[in-house]
Amino acid sequence: MNEQKKAIVFGASGKTGRLLVEQLLEAGISVTALARSDTWLTEDLENNSQFTLVIKDVSVMSQTEFVNLIREHSLVYCTLGHNISVKGIWGEPRKLVSNSINNICDAIQAINPSKPIKVILMASTGCRNTLVTEKPPLSQSLAIGVIRRLIPPHIDNELAVENLIRQTMTSSSSLEWIIVRPDTLIDESTVTKYETVPSPVRNAIFSPGQSSRINVANLMSRLGVENELWEEWKGKMPVLYNVTA
Repeated sequence: MNEQKKAIVFGASGKTGRLLVEQLLEAGISVTALARSDTWLTEDLENNSQFTLVIKDVSVMSQTEFVNLIREHSLVYCTLGHNISVKGIWGEPRKLVSNSINNICDAIQAINPSKPIKVILMASTGCRNTLVTEKPPLSQSLAIGVIRRLIPPHIDNELAVENLIRQTMTSSSSLEWIIVRPDTLIDESTVTKYETVPSPVRNAIFSPGQSSRINVANLMSRLGVENELWEEWKGKMPVLYNVTA
């Protein structure tokens, strides 16, 4: 039941992370939010007994800290990303997301839970699912090749995906995972109709679709709450597109 589930959100202060925290709480899930400051908190969050804020910099956390934070949770969400600034894109830590996913997975292995901990990572349609045959358009592949060399956050996201997929290859029974891939992120105030498909159906660079952050948060929250939905997408990388009229 929902009241037995506890979620920890890495990257809770980001634009999507904040919405995810709100939707998890609305679904009756207790939430531990990890962020570097409390400047983003609302009065509603501060007064919510089901909400706990842990102020830490994930890039300098020890393995013991990861273990201690994750131990009491059955759901682990990662919405970490790089700030859109010169330092955020080209400065350190360049492997913020991939290193965090590595540490999360190692911590779960160390915990060795009796039931698998569910890990939900937010990536993007620019990241391929290597477990299935995905053939992006040539123009997209060429553009991604350039982006991979010039924009460090993209390769960080790709490495994070690879690190999580590797858990399947090692037949780990300690965790299960889903990687949610939005297309071009936009801001909307309410959840709207969206579709979830196994692989991209659009050119992510030259003809992208749109994915509102609140819809992404809605899908990620539902994956943790709805068991049938989890079983449908477990070990897969669903792509989310807003449905437009």
